[in-house]
Amino acid sequence: MNKTCLLLLMLQTDPTSVPQLAWQFVPVQKVVNPVLAFCKGDTIHFLLVKKDETGTIHVIKQRQLQLNCDIISLSVSVT
Repeated sequence: MNKTCLLLLMLQTDPTSVPQLAWQFVPVQKVVNPVLAFCKGDTIHFLLVKKDETGTIHVIKQRQLQLNCDIISLSVSVT
């Protein structure tokens, strides 16, 4: 059985800015959930990635941050 996961984000940013990706694993109760941080230009999106009982993968937008500068490197860490 083939499954497809598709996420489409329409971003209107400077075409010269480079997209950045970083994974973070966030503990919630007794489960550790993967969160994908994606940024381009001055906007960072945090997307929760979950797999349900049927095996379907869900990508849920958690948060979006608008910064006063363009991101040139992205590294997410938990302290």
